[in-house]
Amino acid sequence: MTGAKALSGSPEHRRGRRLVDAHFRGDISPAEETWMRGHLVGCAPCRDRYERRQLLAAVDPDGRLPARERLARGLGVASARAGARPRLFGAWGAIPALCLGIGFGLHLSRPALPPQARGGDPGVHSQLLVYEIGRGGPVRPAIRQIRRDSGLAFAYVNAAHRRRLMIFGVDEDRRVFWYQPAWTDPRDNPAAVPVADDAAVHEIPQAVTHPLRGHQLRLFGAFGDQPLTVREVEAAVKRTASDASGRFDVVLPGWDVNSLQLALTEAAP
Repeated sequence: MTGAKALSGSPEHRRGRRLVDAHFRGDISPAEETWMRGHLVGCAPCRDRYERRQLLAAVDPDGRLPARERLARGLGVASARAGARPRLFGAWGAIPALCLGIGFGLHLSRPALPPQARGGDPGVHSQLLVYEIGRGGPVRPAIRQIRRDSGLAFAYVNAAHRRRLMIFGVDEDRRVFWYQPAWTDPRDNPAAVPVADDAAVHEIPQAVTHPLRGHQLRLFGAFGDQPLTVREVEAAVKRTASDASGRFDVVLPGWDVNSLQLALTEAAP
């Protein structure tokens, strides 16, 4: 039996397939959602199934559960009331962040160059939604603090119609932790990941956990058009000076760079 066949027949894989389907039906529990997000990191067949379900939902809008309702149910939080007006976040309140009750729009820092949107309003900026997935704890918005052993999951709204996305965190000692793209082999140099060219809410399936050791994590979400690499970004982090309070904003020319300061608390016992 090949490794692929063994994986596809394993109890974990069968559970993963079942929970992917439950997620898109909207009847998955928060505990199952947490397990599924972790499973997708290491299971390519289940990631493929998840992405196929996303595509099917996109071409059959009348038959799908809306993304914000699906996410809210899976994460165990109340979805917005029917007909409620979405709250405005982001650059100068220019667009609705579609926070879904589960995420937090990162505050936009000053870009080095004006946004280079593809056919959209140059004053409109994309949004990144962030939520914390704790070990055995509740799923909650990542707003001011997270536990060191928690995973982070993301969704995005590409309102500026940029081509690529990078998500990374930097602690007070300038250690860089990558969420998108994944960087597990130091011999590699991954580039920014492609994103959908529309203003809908798109989930990133994998929840990522890092061995965080500091007291602060500055989380960055960058939207741009060029295939910027992780090594280029880390070089920019090293060149960035801190202000008197220790705050810093990474500048990537031609990219919209968003940031969120998070305090790191003790890991769950």
